[in-house]
Amino acid sequence: MKKICAICGQQIENEKSVGASHVCLDCQSKTYKKLEEENGCHMAIFMACAAFSIPCEPLVCPIDLTNYEGDKWARYIELLEENGKLKSGNRVRTFFDGETNIRMIFGRELSEKNFARYIAAEQERIESLEGTETQRERWGVADKYTSEEYDDLDRMYDNRIAQYKGITVTDQMDYIITEACKWQLVADKRRRMGDIKAATDALKAVDQLLASESLRKKDEKPVESLKTDALVVALEKAGLMENGQLLKYDELIEVMRDRFVKSKKYNYSLDAADQMIADYYNNLRANADMGMLVVLPEDLQVEDEYGEFEPEETEEEKKRKRYAGLAPVQFGKE
Repeated sequence: MKKICAICGQQIENEKSVGASHVCLDCQSKTYKKLEEENGCHMAIFMACAAFSIPCEPLVCPIDLTNYEGDKWARYIELLEENGKLKSGNRVRTFFDGETNIRMIFGRELSEKNFARYIAAEQERIESLEGTETQRERWGVADKYTSEEYDDLDRMYDNRIAQYKGITVTDQMDYIITEACKWQLVADKRRRMGDIKAATDALKAVDQLLASESLRKKDEKPVESLKTDALVVALEKAGLMENGQLLKYDELIEVMRDRFVKSKKYNYSLDAADQMIADYYNNLRANADMGMLVVLPEDLQVEDEYGEFEPEETEEEKKRKRYAGLAPVQFGKE
């Protein structure tokens, strides 16, 4: 039976399979590095062992593991294997087969009282923050909104989203509406401060965002009645029909490619398209309670067969990526 990594979604090859975990060795190492940055080498090993059900065996580690310059987690797995600690006979050993008492390893200062004090301190800190947890998650905390501003953003969002009752609101539409509300708030604040130019610029940003997804009122067009004879004439002018008959499939595809696809259709680079796909896919995985991908699988990467995208990252694209805080897409290979 194939094992699929719960984080990157790739099939776990034998050399990348460790213990009973459904997370490949590469993703385990990346997770370990993040834990190490905040908790130090040895605490990170204990935490990663618990996360991936790998036995924690402190005695297999050299005292100077902290100074090891390579992949410390991969080295720890090697040490477990060299000392016969990954399996017991034919049975795969799990976290519960190793040392599980964290106070035994790191000392008794990791007490229940310390845990309770941490909870009390964190609750006090969170209660002092502006807005609710849901508001902070939706609108972020980087802009340091007040509780009143969080409420304003919620009202703006509800007013805009109400226009789309009965229509499926995609993730992209939701993102655009959210960003438009943030810029609307900027415009309102600048107007009250008397900075009319900044307020006008912010309103332009709102209009551009909504125009990007045709979400403005003026973008809506009435549905015109369809006339068959007019449709045939239009298709013949476009070269898709001859004498009232559609071209054969292969000819039709060729004409459509040459007339409608070959010229550039998008004002951003292929990297931006891959970034959007990565965001969509991670949203789908999040809705399915699956782990987030840090690498875009090869079968989801876009191939610019007809040169539809810009060859290089545009200045506008760089600016928008900086504003959105987007990281470069990493690509996976089969």
